Amino acid sequence: MKKIIVGLLIVIIIILGVIAFVEYGKKQKIDSLSQEINTSISVARQKGNVAMVKANVSSLRVEAEMIYDRSASSYLSLCKNGLLNDSNTKIKSSLDKILSSLEYQNQSDISVKCFSSEGQYAISVVVNPPQVIEKLAYCVDQTGYAGNGVADDKTFLCINK
Repeated sequence: MKKIIVGLLIVIIIILGVIAFVEYGKKQKIDSLSQEINTSISVARQKGNVAMVKANVSSLRVEAEMIYDRSASSYLSLCKNGLLNDSNTKIKSSLDKILSSLEYQNQSDISVKCFSSEGQYAISVVVNPPQVIEKLAYCVDQTGYAGNGVADDKTFLCINK
């Protein structure tokens, strides 16, 4: 009788061990799946940030042309001290969208550069991870260029295109 009870206890222990092993495997799969979902969400958020920065910086080209038309053919009031002149409500609106979605407070946090003269301008925004997947340097200028680059304070053009 003792042998039967001991045998049954051993079988029960083995069954409990198998059940525990299976449950542990399920938990590992769930944890792994959870990590994959979190990574996917993070990547999607980063891609969304890239698209948002590009769209808002590109929209500044329209505002630059409006400033040019309103200011006797001059882009001078577009920039102030190497940054966007945020006293203009349309510029401030685009800038605020960029800053808030990236969770930043001011232009220098995301390396905004803005240089303008009477007939030329260049605006760029540089954003580093983790807000984006890889470093983003996006630039627009009066030639109509919109793409990779940084605003140059001497030529008023996007460089490193």
